[in-house]
Amino acid sequence: MVTPLWCAVESGHGECASLLLGAGAALELSDSQMLPPLIIASAMGCTNCVRLLVDARADIARPYSYPGARGGGGGTLTALQAAQHAKHDECARLLQGVLTARAEAAATALLAEEESPARPESRS
Repeated sequence: MVTPLWCAVESGHGECASLLLGAGAALELSDSQMLPPLIIASAMGCTNCVRLLVDARADIARPYSYPGARGGGGGTLTALQAAQHAKHDECARLLQGVLTARAEAAATALLAEEESPARPESRS
Protein backbone atom coordinates (compact mmCIF):
# COMPACT_ATOMS: atom_id res chain seq x y z
CA MET A 1 0.00 0.00 0.00
CA VAL A 2 1.47 3.32 -1.06
CA THR A 3 0.76 6.10 1.44
CA PRO A 4 0.95 9.88 0.98
CA LEU A 5 4.05 9.91 3.22
CA TRP A 6 5.71 7.23 1.08
CA CYS A 7 4.94 9.26 -2.07
CA ALA A 8 6.29 12.49 -0.55
CA VAL A 9 9.52 10.78 0.53
CA GLU A 10 9.92 8.89 -2.75
CA SER A 11 9.59 12.20 -4.61
CA GLY A 12 12.01 13.97 -2.25
CA HIS A 13 9.38 16.43 -1.03
CA GLY A 14 10.59 17.10 2.51
CA GLU A 15 8.06 19.88 3.15
CA CYS A 16 5.16 17.59 2.26
CA ALA A 17 6.64 14.81 4.39
CA SER A 18 6.97 17.24 7.30
CA LEU A 19 3.33 18.30 7.00
CA LEU A 20 2.17 14.68 6.80
CA LEU A 21 4.24 13.69 9.84
CA GLY A 22 2.84 16.69 11.72
CA ALA A 23 -0.65 15.47 10.88
CA GLY A 24 0.14 12.03 12.34
CA ALA A 25 1.11 10.02 9.25
CA ALA A 26 2.21 6.48 10.09
CA LEU A 27 5.95 5.86 9.75
CA GLU A 28 5.62 2.20 8.80
CA LEU A 29 3.64 0.62 6.00
CA SER A 30 1.26 -2.24 6.64
CA ASP A 31 1.93 -3.84 3.26
CA SER A 32 4.82 -6.29 3.54
CA GLN A 33 5.62 -5.88 -0.19
CA MET A 34 6.68 -2.23 0.21
CA LEU A 35 9.73 -0.79 1.88
CA PRO A 36 8.97 1.93 4.45
CA PRO A 37 9.62 5.62 3.79
CA LEU A 38 12.88 5.62 5.78
CA ILE A 39 14.45 2.96 3.56
CA ILE A 40 13.26 4.80 0.44
CA ALA A 41 14.65 8.14 1.68
CA SER A 42 17.98 6.51 2.62
CA ALA A 43 18.30 4.73 -0.72
CA MET A 44 17.49 7.94 -2.63
CA GLY A 45 19.83 10.10 -0.58
CA CYS A 46 17.14 12.50 0.64
CA THR A 47 18.93 13.64 3.78
CA ASN A 48 16.15 16.08 4.68
CA CYS A 49 13.54 13.30 4.55
CA VAL A 50 15.80 10.92 6.51
CA ARG A 51 16.26 13.58 9.20
CA LEU A 52 12.48 14.18 9.40
CA LEU A 53 11.75 10.47 9.72
CA VAL A 54 14.49 9.94 12.31
CA ASP A 55 13.18 12.90 14.32
CA ALA A 56 9.71 11.34 14.13
CA ARG A 57 11.26 8.19 15.71
CA ALA A 58 11.28 5.88 12.70
CA ASP A 59 12.93 2.57 13.60
CA ILE A 60 16.36 3.03 12.04
CA ALA A 61 17.86 -0.22 13.31
CA ARG A 62 15.13 -2.53 12.01
CA PRO A 63 16.00 -4.69 9.01
CA TYR A 64 13.25 -4.78 6.39
CA SER A 65 12.65 -7.60 3.95
CA TYR A 66 12.65 -6.84 0.27
CA PRO A 67 11.71 -9.06 -2.64
CA GLY A 68 14.30 -10.15 -5.17
CA ALA A 69 14.28 -8.68 -8.64
CA ARG A 70 13.10 -10.97 -11.45
CA GLY A 71 12.54 -13.95 -9.21
CA GLY A 72 15.81 -13.51 -7.28
CA GLY A 73 16.27 -14.19 -3.61
CA GLY A 74 15.69 -10.83 -1.92
CA GLY A 75 16.96 -10.25 1.57
CA THR A 76 16.90 -7.73 4.39
CA LEU A 77 18.08 -4.16 4.53
CA THR A 78 18.42 -1.44 7.19
CA ALA A 79 18.23 2.28 6.44
CA LEU A 80 22.00 2.58 6.98
CA GLN A 81 22.69 -0.28 4.58
CA ALA A 82 20.37 1.30 1.98
CA ALA A 83 22.26 4.61 2.19
CA GLN A 84 25.66 2.90 2.08
CA HIS A 85 24.70 0.64 -0.83
CA ALA A 86 23.52 3.64 -2.86
CA LYS A 87 26.65 5.59 -1.85
CA HIS A 88 24.72 8.38 -0.15
CA ASP A 89 27.41 9.28 2.35
CA GLU A 90 25.57 12.18 4.01
CA CYS A 91 22.55 10.00 4.80
CA ALA A 92 24.82 7.19 5.98
CA ARG A 93 26.71 9.56 8.33
CA LEU A 94 23.44 10.89 9.71
CA LEU A 95 22.06 7.41 10.37
CA GLN A 96 25.35 6.14 11.84
CA GLY A 97 25.51 9.16 14.14
CA VAL A 98 21.98 8.56 15.42
CA LEU A 99 22.63 4.84 15.93
CA THR A 100 25.83 5.63 17.84
CA ALA A 101 24.16 8.29 20.00
CA ARG A 102 21.27 5.97 20.86
CA ALA A 103 23.65 3.12 21.73
CA GLU A 104 25.72 5.41 23.95
CA ALA A 105 22.59 6.73 25.68
CA ALA A 106 21.38 3.18 26.31
CA ALA A 107 24.79 2.15 27.70
CA THR A 108 24.89 5.20 29.97
CA ALA A 109 21.40 4.46 31.27
CA LEU A 110 22.35 0.84 31.92
CA LEU A 111 25.49 1.85 33.81
CA ALA A 112 23.55 4.38 35.87
CA GLU A 113 21.00 1.71 36.74
CA GLU A 114 23.74 -0.72 37.80
CA GLU A 115 25.47 1.91 39.94
CA SER A 116 22.35 3.07 41.76
CA PRO A 117 21.86 1.55 45.21
CA ALA A 118 19.38 -1.26 45.38
CA ARG A 119 16.05 -0.25 46.83
CA PRO A 120 14.78 -2.44 49.63
CA GLU A 121 11.58 -4.21 48.80
CA SER A 122 8.62 -3.01 50.79
CA ARG A 123 6.73 -5.65 52.67
CA SER A 124 3.12 -5.00 53.37
